[in-house]
This record gives sequence, C-alpha cells and structure tokens, in this order.
Amino acid sequence: MLLSFILFMVNRATVFDLQMDAAVSLGGMMPSFVSVVNMISVALPSDFIAVWQSVNNTLKSVGNSVGHVVATTIMAQYTVADTGLPSGVAFDSMFLLSIIISIMIIAITLFISNYRLAQPK
Repeated sequence: MLLSFILFMVNRATVFDLQMDAAVSLGGMMPSFVSVVNMISVALPSDFIAVWQSVNNTLKSVGNSVGHVVATTIMAQYTVADTGLPSGVAFDSMFLLSIIISIMIIAITLFISNYRLAQPK
C-alpha cells in the first residue's frame, strides 16, 4: 500500500499510469485483508471468532467512511482558481497523509505479537 501511495503521487500523468497505480494498490490491499482474518482466526478460541470478525468489519467500515470525508475535505481546501476542481496540491496532500498513516500502521504492527486468549481449563 505504501508503494501505491507513492506511485499515485509521482506517476499520474496518463490514464494508463493511474490504472497501473491502482493495480499496485489492489495488490497490496488483498493480502492485508486476508492476513487480518487469519490472525483473528488463529489467535482466538472458536467461541469468539465470529464476534471479533464482526468488530474487524465494523472498524474497516468506519475507517473507509472517515477516509472519504478526509479526502473530500482536503480536495475542497485546495482548488484550481475559478473552477472549483481539486488541484495537484490536493492530491499530493491526500497521498502524503496516506503515506504518513501507512508508516504509522507499519510501526504499530511491528510490535504486535501473536496474542492468544487463555484457554479455559
């Protein structure tokens, strides 16, 4: 994902460039979704898996909703004069924010260990 945000910042001159950037982005999203589901399934007893999968899906939905609001706010702040369209600075700002958040998430995940709940005896 980090690579895709960098590509979106520097490689967006043509429609084909954007399509290739999107392909890299999707290639980074799918493994992360699968790994989170696997981490939840392995770390929890079978009685709790469904509950925590629901919590995971809820947090992803909230994150997706907040991301659109933040992106729209940034695009509204940086517009081309007399057109109301977002400028290049708006897109650079959005992708820079995404890069910063991605680096923060990577740093946090480096400290996650395989946590297991205590099994009842």
